[in-house]
Amino acid sequence: MVSKNTSVVTGAFGYSGRYIARRLLDAGAEVRTLTNAPDSQSPFGSRVRAMPFSFDDHARLVEALRGASVLYNTYWVRFNHTKFRQADAVRNTLSLFRAAREACVQRVVHLSITNPSEDSPLEYFRSKATLEKALMDSGLSYSILRPTVLFGREDVLVNNIAWLLRRFPFSECSETARTACNPCMWTTWPSSPWRKACEPKIASLMPSGRRPSPTENLSYR
Repeated sequence: MVSKNTSVVTGAFGYSGRYIARRLLDAGAEVRTLTNAPDSQSPFGSRVRAMPFSFDDHARLVEALRGASVLYNTYWVRFNHTKFRQADAVRNTLSLFRAAREACVQRVVHLSITNPSEDSPLEYFRSKATLEKALMDSGLSYSILRPTVLFGREDVLVNNIAWLLRRFPFSECSETARTACNPCMWTTWPSSPWRKACEPKIASLMPSGRRPSPTENLSYR
């Protein structure tokens, strides 16, 4: 049985997932999380039930998703590690999509990246494009969010850039110095993922007051 108010958020104890889970809880939703650290201390106390990803146990993964109306997927790895690579993240995410379909999840909200392309020379963007296509072909109802950069108090990338700018009289730029980027703060993002679970239309992801950019898109089915 699917509950209209039950959502599963990947990594609700981490960075992106924590913001999504907090908004869902504030809206009165029941929230579960899939995490690599189900025994870690929860920032939400007992309000969020934690379950392991169980990528090596498909039946268990399906059961973890069963009864959920929406799956918010932020699962990814930023760069290749010695023991875990982006190819592993792609394989695991494909398993997650299959499990969501078998569990009859009504909608998947998938956090991607701006300008994913299977022709990209960068594995990160190729992998993101592969997952978007897989979700589109899965038969699931979905929302694909393509932000440029998301930042917040706990963010690493943007805060590191800010730290460098405060301490050095110079900054690195791209070769043309014309690379456009509209960073979005989680707490003020008007087109936030928790608002996109049920909107069957195309919209832009933009900070308030900024004009639409072709690099910030939202794909719906």
